[in-house]
Amino acid sequence: MRQGFLTGLALWAISLVPCCFATGLLRAADPIPAQIEFNRDIRPILANNCFKCHGPDEKKRQSDLRLDLQDQALAERDGQAAIVPGKPDQSARIMRILADSEEERMPPRNRENS
Repeated sequence: MRQGFLTGLALWAISLVPCCFATGLLRAADPIPAQIEFNRDIRPILANNCFKCHGPDEKKRQSDLRLDLQDQALAERDGQAAIVPGKPDQSARIMRILADSEEERMPPRNRENS
């Protein structure tokens, strides 16, 4: 009996998906823009994940790295730039996001929530 109820519930839920799309309650992901813009596309991601330590607050900023300003986020520091447009394999930021070492990985997992 319970199996039949769960199957019916699952079918009912699945049948709602097209209705939600039709009424605008659910949307497909926005298409990738032809031109990536720092302020529109990149800055919001950095704001949510990086600005606590690498943003405008001078007292909280770590390692003098500012990611809230495009020119500084793209600037070369110690022979490497945090962000290299169109070349993620050369971007220090991507290397830090994907790092195996907890000490190197950004953002740190143990940071306090703002």
